[in-house]
Amino acid sequence: MNAIEETIEALNPDLLPYVENGHLGPMIRHPLVFAIPLFPGTAAQLNEQLKYKKEYLAKAITEKDWVKTIALIEKPYRIHTTIELGPEMDEKSYWNCVLHSWTASENIFEVKDVLKVLFQLPRPLPIWNLMNKDEIIVLENLPDEIEIYRGSNQNDYLGWSWTLDRDKAKWFARRWNSEVKILVEGKVKKSKVIAYFDCRNESEIVTEPESVHIANSLKWC
Repeated sequence: MNAIEETIEALNPDLLPYVENGHLGPMIRHPLVFAIPLFPGTAAQLNEQLKYKKEYLAKAITEKDWVKTIALIEKPYRIHTTIELGPEMDEKSYWNCVLHSWTASENIFEVKDVLKVLFQLPRPLPIWNLMNKDEIIVLENLPDEIEIYRGSNQNDYLGWSWTLDRDKAKWFARRWNSEVKILVEGKVKKSKVIAYFDCRNESEIVTEPESVHIANSLKWC
């Protein structure tokens, strides 16, 4: 048995279903513990991390500190957790958690199947709770039909996250070492926009994919 196998064997049983093989070898992607890659001899540290995060999570949920609850969850799981706990949250807390989980996510496409639920649960979207005053002003001043762009490294390039900035879309298409690089140009009616975010300097437009009229898609390597 090698060192990695010994480490995996010593992991808390709750972590074992989340051990998988990646480009860098074995890794863990648990809602409370990420180890990418999984290094030999780290089982005790990861088990301890899981123990304490479970305790803090239980305390946050009991105290109804929902933003702290979502912050304790690893990024790829935050949207699902927000949806799961949404019915227990008050309106303000829910939309704060939606904003927190959305802006922290790096791979929105991985959860695209549940995003319609995210923006409808537990009640119709009060758009002002998702955006700050400056973002609301920008959105209000956009034309009724907005030109938007999306960069992708997947052939399935439609999604919920777009941008007003063509160069930013090209950056997203090129940011991973992938042979597929696609720039999508589209238009969307302002009435179909869920939110505009600029907290990450991405001039982001959030809208349902079916609301976008695709004007052009450019594929290059």
